[in-house]
Amino acid sequence: MHEQKLTLFLVSIEDKKAEKVVIEHSLQAFYDTIHTINNTIDIVSRNIGGKYFDVICDDDGLLREPHHCSAVDNEGNPMLVGSFLVANHDGAGETRSLTDEDIELIQKSVQHVCTRNLPMPHPIIVGMEY
Repeated sequence: MHEQKLTLFLVSIEDKKAEKVVIEHSLQAFYDTIHTINNTIDIVSRNIGGKYFDVICDDDGLLREPHHCSAVDNEGNPMLVGSFLVANHDGAGETRSLTDEDIELIQKSVQHVCTRNLPMPHPIIVGMEY
């Protein structure tokens, strides 16, 4: 049985925020929170700060112009574009809430940057790895 509400970490390009959020455990809540284009998501496993997490992102994020990088690896290469959520997983395919320790770990990887396309500082995750 899955949790009714999930505690996740949101990196929002639209709102220029990187913060803990509590949302319903539903596809529609994922779509709404990360502002998907076509109500399609992808869930991928990525390492942040030495721990693997599920990353819930807009499957069509590259269709948005201009592209807004929201995560880079340790060499500065783009890993994700657009807003995304970070969650725990149980190893059996079920998305789970983050712990307070997980949120602290993720927050350590957040930097705020300015780019030509986004001149106001916006959050990105630095050091995300496969």
